[in-house]
Amino acid sequence: MNILKHRPINRRTFLRGTGVSLALPWLESMSSLARAASTAGGIADSERPKRALFTMWGLGMNGRDFTPANTGRDWNVTPILKPVAHLRDDFTLISGLKLTHSGGHGGDRTFLTGTATHKADAKLRISADQELAEAVGKATRFSSLVLGVHRGTGFGSGTIDKTLAWTRGGTPIPAENRPHILFDKLFRAESPDEVAARKVGAGRTGMFDVITLALQTDSTRVINYYARRDLNDGTHCYAYKGCPYGYHEMTHHGEDPDKLKWLTTVDTWYMEDWAYFIEKLKSAKEGDGTLLDHTMLVWGSSGGTVNAHNNTELPTMLVGGHKIGIKHQGHLAKKDVRLGNLWQTMFGVMGVKVPDHFQGGEADGVIKE
Repeated sequence: MNILKHRPINRRTFLRGTGVSLALPWLESMSSLARAASTAGGIADSERPKRALFTMWGLGMNGRDFTPANTGRDWNVTPILKPVAHLRDDFTLISGLKLTHSGGHGGDRTFLTGTATHKADAKLRISADQELAEAVGKATRFSSLVLGVHRGTGFGSGTIDKTLAWTRGGTPIPAENRPHILFDKLFRAESPDEVAARKVGAGRTGMFDVITLALQTDSTRVINYYARRDLNDGTHCYAYKGCPYGYHEMTHHGEDPDKLKWLTTVDTWYMEDWAYFIEKLKSAKEGDGTLLDHTMLVWGSSGGTVNAHNNTELPTMLVGGHKIGIKHQGHLAKKDVRLGNLWQTMFGVMGVKVPDHFQGGEADGVIKE
């Protein structure tokens, strides 16, 4: 992947235009305002903000039904990738990435830090999103947003955390899991004449809806979202849709055909939500492109072969960024490449100098093609 190759709507104006009461469908009325502001002329694409969003879907997935057997732009569509197949020009699949620390269920702390943080003598390290936020976050109201399917940090309660974000001092940053609270945080009224919505539709895609608004209003340019925890998925694994297993139980499938079938089914449902998010950003016009064109999204995981819970052959997808220098290449098959190299590549796209010993040396280059 040859990766190295406006003013968004003001939140005050945004709130005025949405009126006194915003119930469902709240997003449509607000997105129309954001679209109008984002397409305003007079600003060169080079001056528009660059954005990065990191997501982690813990415990991996059924790689047999995710990773295409062939590489290049004409990769064969696998069952799990069907929901995003029509968007293939907007992303690159990268196979062969690894985490050199963690194991079992410990990928959450090392996913963005490159640190073996579960060891007693571990030196806790700032996460990549927070390092990026230190460099670009002064331009926005929030230097970053830290989100998850569970609220808080989870630190000290076991080996699995609820957050992916760590400060430079090695302190975990609590994640927010409630879309309506996040909305209130972003768009809280500042005067009696600016009353923001207090009721927001949550649902499976509620967080993606609010993330879209946060990016459209330039409230932040760096986001991480712990979309599925490394021990359980945080959503009861779609029991309401008939799935008889917990996600963790399915990953220990032991070659049970029924568990493998349901694992692929549930992974496909998750991918449908991801496709919804990509399409939302792609439909939001910005300059002579879209919000997606100016934003990098990572769909990532800490798990490779799920039955073994190893941390190699991580399912990874880099999405968007057409207008900020990313040229997508379909499916890239790497071998034994550190996940931190992808973060280092993204720093370069964002125009941020990578510090010495980035990720504690766990990143040792960029992904060029």
